[in-house]
Amino acid sequence: MNNLSQMSALMINKSITHKVFILCGLLLLLMACDTKQPKQTKEFQEDGTITIGVAWPQGRGLFVQGAQLAVQEVNEAGGLLGQAVELVIDEREEALYEALETTSILTAGEGIKEYSRIVARDFSYHNKQVVAVTGHQYSASAFSAAQIYQQNQKVFIAPTATNVLLTTMNFDYVYRMLPTNIELGHQLSQFAGHKGFKRVAVFNERSEGALELSEAFSQAAEENYGIHTAIQRSFFSDMSEREFTDYAVSFVRAHRKNPLDAIFLFTDTTLAIQIIREFKKRGLDDVLFVGGENLDNQTFWEKLSKLQQNEDSQINISVPTVFNLPSQLNNTFVSKFERHYQQAPDRFATLGYDSINVILRAIKRAGTSEPSKIADEVRYSPTCRGLTGTVGFQDNGDVSGKTYIIKSFMNGRFEYRTLKDKAVSEPRAKSLKLCVELDSDDDGVVNKLDVCPNNTKLQLSKGIYLEGDSQGCPIESDKDGVPDYRDQCPNDGKETLVKGVNEQGCPKDTDDDSIPDYRDKAPNNTREAISAGVDNEGIPLDSDSDNTPDYLDHCPNDSTKAQSKGLDIHGCPNDADQDKVPDYQDLCPNDEKRALSKGVNANGCPIDTDSDNIPDYLDACPLSGKHEKAGGLDAKGCPVDNDNDGVANYRDNCPDNAQNELRFGVDAVGCPIDSDKDNVPDHADYCRMNTQKELAKGVDASGCPLDHDKDGIIDVLDTCHDTSAESQVYGIDAQGCPVDSDEDGLEDYLDKCPNTPVGVQVTPDGCTTLYVHELFAENFDRKYRIIDEAKLSLTTFMQRFDHSLIYDAQIIVNTSDEQANDNEYINALADFLIANGIAKTKIVTRYSDMSKGSTLVQSSVIKLEVRMQPLRERPISGGN
Repeated sequence: MNNLSQMSALMINKSITHKVFILCGLLLLLMACDTKQPKQTKEFQEDGTITIGVAWPQGRGLFVQGAQLAVQEVNEAGGLLGQAVELVIDEREEALYEALETTSILTAGEGIKEYSRIVARDFSYHNKQVVAVTGHQYSASAFSAAQIYQQNQKVFIAPTATNVLLTTMNFDYVYRMLPTNIELGHQLSQFAGHKGFKRVAVFNERSEGALELSEAFSQAAEENYGIHTAIQRSFFSDMSEREFTDYAVSFVRAHRKNPLDAIFLFTDTTLAIQIIREFKKRGLDDVLFVGGENLDNQTFWEKLSKLQQNEDSQINISVPTVFNLPSQLNNTFVSKFERHYQQAPDRFATLGYDSINVILRAIKRAGTSEPSKIADEVRYSPTCRGLTGTVGFQDNGDVSGKTYIIKSFMNGRFEYRTLKDKAVSEPRAKSLKLCVELDSDDDGVVNKLDVCPNNTKLQLSKGIYLEGDSQGCPIESDKDGVPDYRDQCPNDGKETLVKGVNEQGCPKDTDDDSIPDYRDKAPNNTREAISAGVDNEGIPLDSDSDNTPDYLDHCPNDSTKAQSKGLDIHGCPNDADQDKVPDYQDLCPNDEKRALSKGVNANGCPIDTDSDNIPDYLDACPLSGKHEKAGGLDAKGCPVDNDNDGVANYRDNCPDNAQNELRFGVDAVGCPIDSDKDNVPDHADYCRMNTQKELAKGVDASGCPLDHDKDGIIDVLDTCHDTSAESQVYGIDAQGCPVDSDEDGLEDYLDKCPNTPVGVQVTPDGCTTLYVHELFAENFDRKYRIIDEAKLSLTTFMQRFDHSLIYDAQIIVNTSDEQANDNEYINALADFLIANGIAKTKIVTRYSDMSKGSTLVQSSVIKLEVRMQPLRERPISGGN
């Protein structure tokens, strides 16, 4: 036995212990859930609503959305037989999908099929009287449900079931939408033959459908096209990663020895991706993969695209599909689906749509929703056209004449070919009627072909297109984008459309100047530009032909004479000097700005108000009267003023003032000013602004208040107005009295010590012989250094007296302080005194006991007493 055969046997004999365990769990679940007891089907009776069941979980493709769209269309068209159509969606087969993630239908056996039986029973006994059902994706679930629908006389359309068994039981109510696995095998063999394949491999999972398909394909390919199935393997879909890897390695080795043209994959999505990935990983780049129709699903394509992103070489795979035939029917459906659901439809969406329409068509033809009548119409109605191609049924319920197309993923994109490997074209069955010919707007074009299926009477009033890309849409005679029913200009010629049309279908007039753009030489005029009107070419009017359009022309009706000297940008006659007299009328057309400052006369010349031949802008006295002019005028047009004091001679009482006399100005009659009225004119007055009080004691020749004692304090303010020259040597205060600086009652000129501290008792000569300053513990830091604040206080104390007159400086220490270090305090103060210029020989230290009546304050630690030497007589300076 070779490696491939050994591996195949290993896969087939794989332990299924875990599958049995899962199946038992499923059976227990089903027994708990299915509490309904069989009961007799209700006698059919129409109740005003046609109810159709859908056995399909949301999220497993877009089957439900396709079915819903079909129902929405018929309801929007007024319903069917005067009744609304309603879908009842049962999603409980989601549990079946979840179970199949860990086991296969073949392994699960009858237990897994019970899900579908429960759903079928519920639809059969539903209180809304379901007349037909579609759904049940897997062939096994469809067959299990079909038996119940047949027993209960419910029409069942199986959209995706391909197992032959479904239609071998002489059922009257059961139909399938896709060809059987045998038919699909024959069609795939035709594709393989036209591709020129000679040697192929077939991999199928161990399920009824996959086994049917692989056998049918291999037999038809050999008999009809001589294609040899060199390798054929079947296996469980849940084999281990290790087993699969070993198998992939063995297969690739065999392929390299004797190459294959293609690998046919009749498996589920997960296994197909696994096979492709493992084979690509091992360098299998020269072979085409071909899948079954079940691989045409969104999950497979997403996983394949992700796998391709991680591969350097291209992945090429083809699968059969019934969707994406190029036709107006399909294009209309895709557009409508994308509008409703914001995503593109998949093959499940088209099967859901077609399945519902098969039921609706049968109901319409039967004239009733009674299931037995529906079943007859499904079976015997003529073949019609749907999204998935032709739809007609054989007596046994199989679909007839449906041909797959091949959907290929190559070079990162999809391509569609026929089974004969030709480009896909418009279906030949175009002449067939549509499966449901609803015409919502009664325009003669059925909804499925009607690009505009819901036209109003107004929209239909001017006719519609009966074919083409706009079939069923309002006619648009002049192709201007505005349908005739609202086109106020429906027959525009090509010339009139070159610049576009407005919402009313008339040639666009962008600037609303009543001249359409196609003959408007200025189509984008602003509102301002057309505010004064336009000519026949849409050009703004220029009434006076001055090249300035009227909307900008402030003078739109200028005469030829007015334009003779030129025009400004506003279309008005030039006014070169901007004096508001246009140049063609201006005798002084070039006046400077200064010349215009006082205005101009009617001729545009500067005004001369007083007619003195000096224009006002040069005339300092533009309003000179007859009397003023009689005395003569100067060059500035003003009356003559000999002494230039600003008072004309004709009214000057002092017409010949000297320059010195004029320096402080003159009064109204031209005489020198005397501001303080002291009879001393300001030009000679050193005190020009004396008050009446200051003048009370009189003034001297210079015009200043008298000061008899010459102390700088005028008599009117001088309390001591006879102060001697001797006393003034040491200064006087603000009242004119001798200064007493230390406020000891002795004026400085008599005080031998003029700076004694305020409040200190002095001797008759104004001096004191003893100065005292105390220091406290807080005035020293921990190292017995005087702190800065205390130093400042000591410095101020020492500045009170002349150091050269110090007799001695005594440092007195409080000996009762047992904590203090006396020498440290003494040294610190002594160092300070020496640093401030006190001779060391003048510093004396002594101790004082507080218990014996010391003069020290209790809290002080040290006291400084400074005694002064007797003073010499102070010299007295002479007078001023």
